[in-house]
Amino acid sequence: MALKVAHKIKRTPIEVKSEKPAEKAEKRRKLPPDEYKDELTPVEVVLDEGNKLVVSVKRDAEEGLPRVDVRHYVTSERYTGFTKKGINFSLANLLELLDTLRNVADQCEEKGLFEEFED
Repeated sequence: MALKVAHKIKRTPIEVKSEKPAEKAEKRRKLPPDEYKDELTPVEVVLDEGNKLVVSVKRDAEEGLPRVDVRHYVTSERYTGFTKKGINFSLANLLELLDTLRNVADQCEEKGLFEEFED
């Protein structure tokens, strides 16, 4: 013979904090959109036939801050489109990069390296 034992369980109500609809809408507005449009028209730098660099400025998805994106674009029989090659960095670093590139260009000019490319 089996004994059935009944236990009394205390049930305490759980408080559910509900947000007002205005608070929910405000939180949604603060999040950046999933996809941003280009801030500037992308610029293409042709390297040779079938290869070019595409430079664009977009806002990142996490913080919504502007970022510079330099991507390698290939046109060939097998594949046409962007490759994994490229760099992406904060717009805040652009001026420092430009200064560095100018310094490298000046040093190359001093050594006469650009003369190799002149016709």
